[in-house]
Amino acid sequence: QYLRVSYGGQRWSASTRAVYSTSDNDFRYTNYDKMELVYGPDGAVVDTYHPVERNRNGAFRDLHLLQEVYYNTGRGDRFGLTAWYVNSRRGIPLLSVSYADDDYENLQREHTLRSVVTWDHVRTHYKVSAKAGYVNSNLAYDYSRDLGNGVMAQMIRSRSRVNTVYGQIGGEYYIGSKWLFTADITAHQHFVVSSDKNIITQQGG
Repeated sequence: QYLRVSYGGQRWSASTRAVYSTSDNDFRYTNYDKMELVYGPDGAVVDTYHPVERNRNGAFRDLHLLQEVYYNTGRGDRFGLTAWYVNSRRGIPLLSVSYADDDYENLQREHTLRSVVTWDHVRTHYKVSAKAGYVNSNLAYDYSRDLGNGVMAQMIRSRSRVNTVYGQIGGEYYIGSKWLFTADITAHQHFVVSSDKNIITQQGG
């Protein structure tokens, strides 16, 4: 689903966009990475075939929201604000070579907000621009499995939180119609917090 609402005036302009997509993503397919054997009465292999399977745990849901607002002073200055929000939930199917039959949940989630403030100053022979932005991203990954008693046990729990601030200043200067000089300075600062919990045990480990 897609929706867009826009407004444009002499000084102000704005645009709002929303995109939403979802699917069970559980199609059937012939798995050419597996080979099943057909046995005869005497136990000997009499035939082989590629099994037809259903893609499991592949459902996804994505939501994107984008908001833009601009203001033109009419004297060579233009200010802008842009914000983009992402909300995503995606299942991760098993590999096509996996023979696991037990119930499981392999899930990845994301919440991300990106925001940018811009300023452009334009004159006849030069242009100056500046940007300042902030990004907040939260990522989560969970793996759970049925231990055989109908109860889902969480095996992996991973979380990441990233905060980023950045700024950029740029300029252009024209000399006549043949010379153009440009300069840009960009700075980023990232703050990252990550945690992982893995409770899968192995025999002999």
